[in-house]
Amino acid sequence: LPSEVERVELPRALGGLCGLLADRQQRVRDDARAVLVSVSKELGPAYMPYVCNVLRATLPDRGFTAHVVGYTLHAVLEAVVGHLVAGRRKARALAAANAQAAAAAAAGGQQGGEDEDLLLAGAGGEGSDDEEDEWRAADTPGGGAAAKAAAGAGKGAAAPAEEPIPEGLLDDALPLALPLIANEIFGEVAEAKEVAQFANNYKEAKKVRGYESYMLLAASVSFGSCMESLLELVRCRLHLASSPSVRNKLSQLLQHAARGVHANPTARAVPLAVWVHGSLGGGLGREEAARERARAAVGGANSDSADKRGGAKVAAIGTVIQATVAGVGKAKRTQLSPEDAAGLHEWLGGGFAL
Repeated sequence: LPSEVERVELPRALGGLCGLLADRQQRVRDDARAVLVSVSKELGPAYMPYVCNVLRATLPDRGFTAHVVGYTLHAVLEAVVGHLVAGRRKARALAAANAQAAAAAAAGGQQGGEDEDLLLAGAGGEGSDDEEDEWRAADTPGGGAAAKAAAGAGKGAAAPAEEPIPEGLLDDALPLALPLIANEIFGEVAEAKEVAQFANNYKEAKKVRGYESYMLLAASVSFGSCMESLLELVRCRLHLASSPSVRNKLSQLLQHAARGVHANPTARAVPLAVWVHGSLGGGLGREEAARERARAAVGGANSDSADKRGGAKVAAIGTVIQATVAGVGKAKRTQLSPEDAAGLHEWLGGGFAL
């Protein structure tokens, strides 16, 4: 269609498909989602902002439709960029395996060459190891072909050419997709998924797809310009990481982000090293500052309690510094600021950087 017609008709067409996703019948939702995925794949990554906008505008982020949004977003991302990311990850894994095999073969070949040199020197023979192999192979039927095949195997199978991933595929869609992922993982949607009775009623509610969607985003955005925005989803919740459930969710997000960055073509060696250095340095500084303030708060509480009751013992529990007065049973608590609470969990970001 001409661009001016497309700007009018495309949101209308996508809105009609997304409207069917609010139907209570599973079959209707599945059919509508299949068509939306096919349309999105045909349109390509450049149109992902359209899809995200229409999903947010058409489907409310409450009730069962909130689960449908996250499930559908993952299905669309998987169709648009999933095959590119998977292909690149497989190619890199095969290249790493070939490199290890080549190193092992080189080490073995070097040892074998030294032994062969000693034998040739003792026999007074001349010539290379390769020539010896060729002479022996020539004396056997089909030996020449076998020798060439063995030589090729020793060098390792050539890694298939990586299908190039254009840089910054989902840069424009990132700010629109992150709120949908956050709502699925941290919002009321996540709490509903933990209720077995509700999850059994809707296919979309049985599993959290936000982590996989986060990985696909990490693999398809520009590393230099978008990585901080991507990680803001985690950093803005570090002050809540004292809760085991929240900490587990943040850790899973960072693990999936690391897998995505590994397949990101823009995460080259130099910018990656610069980012890791800055991230580790800043994170360690904030954590040390938070720990110092926490120690000061504990010391102050301990001193006050000792003056009043004649002694105290202090324990740090999560984000709360608790001073328990010995022999009295009362407690004085000093709540850490959100900044200090986040600083005490900067180690999560450090683990991701490493």
